Amino acid sequence: MTIERSAHLQAEPPQVVVPRIFNECQQSLATHRRGIKQLVKCRRSSGESFSKVFQECLLRVFVVNKREPSVERLVKLVASFAAYRDQEHAEESDAFLEELLGFLLRFADSSQKSVRFRVCQLVSEVMLLLGDDVELSDNLWDELTVGMHRRIRDKVPTVRFFAARALGRLVSPDDSGDFDTDTTVMQYRIALANDQNVDVRKMVVMSMPPSNSTIADIVERSADVNEVVRKVVFTVLGSKFPIQSLSIRQRTTVLKRGLNDRQPTVRAECVKMLIDAWLTRDCGGDPFTLLRYLDVETNESVGEAVLQQLLKGQLIKVEDSTGLNQFLSQSEGFQTKSVKLLEAEQAIFWRMVCGFLQSEAQVKGLEAASTGGAEALVNAADAAEKSELLEKLLPPTVAEYVELVNAHLVAGPSHRFVSRNLLMLAKLLDFSDAVNRRAAANLIQELLFEKALEAEQNVEIFRDGLHLGAEKEWATAVAELAQKVHGAVGELVQVIAEIVRELARPCREGGANAMQWLQCLAVTGLLLENLQSVRRLSGCSIDAQEIMDGVLIPAAKHIQMEVQQAGVRWLGLFCQLEDRPNMRALKQICLAARSGNFLVQHMALKALFDLILSHGVVVVDRSMQMVSDLRASPELNSSGVETSHVAENNTGQKENDEKREKNQPVLKFLAEMLDQKTIEEEVDHEISAERETRTSVVAEGFAKLLLQSKTCPEILDTQNLIIGKLVQLYFSEDTKFDIRLQQCLSVFFQAYASLGAANKRCVAKAFLPVLRSEWPGLTPSRSVSQGNVAARKKRATQMARFMLQLLKQKLLKVQETSDQTKHKDTTQQPADGTHNNEEEDGEDSRQTEGEEPDSGHEELAIIIATEVTRFPSKRSWAGKGYRELLCKVAASLHFRASQQEAIKCMRKLLDHMIDAMKGEKLICKELNAMVNRLKAMDKTPEEGLRDEQVQHLLDRLGIHVAENEETNPEPTQPSTTRTLRKVAAKRSQRVSATPDRIIQTPMPPPRTDRPQRTCKTETLQKIKSKIALESRAIKFDSTTTEDELDST
Repeated sequence: MTIERSAHLQAEPPQVVVPRIFNECQQSLATHRRGIKQLVKCRRSSGESFSKVFQECLLRVFVVNKREPSVERLVKLVASFAAYRDQEHAEESDAFLEELLGFLLRFADSSQKSVRFRVCQLVSEVMLLLGDDVELSDNLWDELTVGMHRRIRDKVPTVRFFAARALGRLVSPDDSGDFDTDTTVMQYRIALANDQNVDVRKMVVMSMPPSNSTIADIVERSADVNEVVRKVVFTVLGSKFPIQSLSIRQRTTVLKRGLNDRQPTVRAECVKMLIDAWLTRDCGGDPFTLLRYLDVETNESVGEAVLQQLLKGQLIKVEDSTGLNQFLSQSEGFQTKSVKLLEAEQAIFWRMVCGFLQSEAQVKGLEAASTGGAEALVNAADAAEKSELLEKLLPPTVAEYVELVNAHLVAGPSHRFVSRNLLMLAKLLDFSDAVNRRAAANLIQELLFEKALEAEQNVEIFRDGLHLGAEKEWATAVAELAQKVHGAVGELVQVIAEIVRELARPCREGGANAMQWLQCLAVTGLLLENLQSVRRLSGCSIDAQEIMDGVLIPAAKHIQMEVQQAGVRWLGLFCQLEDRPNMRALKQICLAARSGNFLVQHMALKALFDLILSHGVVVVDRSMQMVSDLRASPELNSSGVETSHVAENNTGQKENDEKREKNQPVLKFLAEMLDQKTIEEEVDHEISAERETRTSVVAEGFAKLLLQSKTCPEILDTQNLIIGKLVQLYFSEDTKFDIRLQQCLSVFFQAYASLGAANKRCVAKAFLPVLRSEWPGLTPSRSVSQGNVAARKKRATQMARFMLQLLKQKLLKVQETSDQTKHKDTTQQPADGTHNNEEEDGEDSRQTEGEEPDSGHEELAIIIATEVTRFPSKRSWAGKGYRELLCKVAASLHFRASQQEAIKCMRKLLDHMIDAMKGEKLICKELNAMVNRLKAMDKTPEEGLRDEQVQHLLDRLGIHVAENEETNPEPTQPSTTRTLRKVAAKRSQRVSATPDRIIQTPMPPPRTDRPQRTCKTETLQKIKSKIALESRAIKFDSTTTEDELDST
């Protein structure tokens, strides 16, 4: 029977075999192997007629766009059959393959997206299944490459996905073996940079050939916005690229991004790449080799993160014989071996291992104390085991530890990294014995003086006055060692004060060079950082007054900018530690804030903001006034340095500046640094991007003041102005590359808007001034050119939407509750002096239970309405877009049902807005929808407000009537029709109030209540239901021609 059935199948024509196999393969993958054998036999017996029938049946697949499982099984069968190479008839298989690929390329540029999708899918499946020994003709190779290049730029994402997948087998290196000049790689780079689809970028990363020229493109995608692409990057790097092929910067960048990623799946994939590929495969399991590849001396944080992962995974086996003891001096008979110096990788390795063992011992000990029974015994045994192992790894005595540290200190600057890591191990040692403390105290003396080190190294150590040893980590390590050794109350302060007295002697007596000043200031800063109040200096070898008069103030007046910078920093900290700051010190800080040197000025500005937070604005204002009086003296220049004379031709200008700056509050002085003119001047100076700009320092300081407004109530008088300036700064073109500033403001705005309803009202009051100043053509002081009009309009629209988003942001639950229970007498007063008389507003102004607090929506909507209605009827290129934007914002604001008076007032003003926006159908549609919403919320819609009531509400909101106010200084085109003049005259008579004050708010996306087109919706639903009833499998009862495909 089997022989007869086989003979029967061979006798069947392809018109019968191909449709039957195509139908069977859609049911299950188990029939594919048998189907491929039958198709091979049929092709061998039928000759050229087989290809024609096969292609005609394949046409039916092209019209199916949905990826049904049955159709996907059929595509897999076709690809497997095309890639199958019969060894006995290899030429016949290769000819069929080339003929099929050529047939597919004929439809690659079809106008139907389903055809392009299936063609690219089939080509990619066939190319992936082809063996390495299969050869394609040069013409077909070029045609496939060009066709897939066109499809990787297709508008359909699925087409681009499979085109990128197919191009993975169509790359060809140049003579040097690199792919830098390959056209496919160029297309891949364009797709990575510009394609918005996640799957396309993922497939491009997976298909990119491994080479030196493509590593940078793949590493760059480790910061992709989508976690799927980031995860694939680590998979590709681990499987295709050895660690030796990446540069040090690329290795550290990849690990820094992967180990700190916010998604656990991405972090897990990065750890897998690190352990399985780089450590085990490329480094042979040796952690020291891995650390050498990472250059831990330069990238210490990356080395710490890597060792932390290895220790957590228990991939580091520590033996008792190893540790720091192998580097100590040893005696063998009559010979004594000197201390063996550690390498950078060994130093960070043993520091991390010892720290990990101590933390694990503490955790196990706490668990043993909190549990009982057998579990407590097991935890206690683990803690004891780790503690015992830690003792074996550390030096036996403190004296040997000090000897080891001294050996590396004497070795020179090249071993400074190792010395610092050894100093950080001091917190793990026991200094309870007096002998041990005495040995460590001598080491601290040498570290603070640094005289013996200079003498032995015969080189002058670099200092900056801000940190001991010009390195923050070094200063922290020395401070931790000093606190460990001198742990008694007041002992550390007395020891450092004695050293400060010795270092300050040449500075007070004169003759000290800049390096001596910087060393004295660094140790003085270490002393101040370990104080809670300057009163703790009483009884020490040097008191607070001597430090200020003999060290800090002279340093702030020093001719060297580095000494000035350090002096101003520690002078600010000194003032914070005082109960009442010294006015001389405050004056010097204020003088430095006006200095021309940006390093000193930045430090002074930070000190001013810190002093405002700690002591208040009044104290700083008093010193600012004294500085204004002091600037009239010819004995001081702008930086506070004493001079012998001042040029006479500058006297008149200084007198004018003195009059302008006298009695100027400190907040106003700081706010002026956020002006656009000041920012442009700072950009012109081309300050290095690695340093903080003056604008970023001031913006960060104001962000702290606004978030801590309870401790600084004076900021409430100017917070509307400050918020507006910060919003403009956030969207400014001059600060878009200041990453620190952008991150600071991004976090600030989200936190500020969610802390309370009063902050939202402040944002609302800042809306209109920002929009007026940014909208082109409204401000006469700013020139408008045709080139930047569109950019300024776009930026103003983004500002409006951003501020509206802040207004709609949800409040924190804790703050929301406190706002509802807060007494009305403690509510914020507006900046213009008007009062929110909530008790006089009656029932309507009271917040009902469960209702949202007042976020300024009603007030902003009313002010926007008065702004729109007071514009003249003459149309202009600036006023038209400005009013349209305002109307969209007003239509997006929400009113509370309890504010009946505001609802009635807005309903009356909406009539004027609709009258003013006649001719703008979409805007009028949104305004009419708002009218309907307010009418539904109005409890007494038939009762309106009289003009006196409207005027009373506007006065309470701070909107003053100014009928003859010029609100549109821009010249507008005259009206040419009589109808427009009548409408303008009629509208000007209706407007009964005009806002004199301007309010700012974030603008939301416009709300449009578009009615559903029921006819089209019902038709689409019928079509979908009809398609769902049909069979999802493709029936191949008869063959399909190309003409039938076109008709379909």
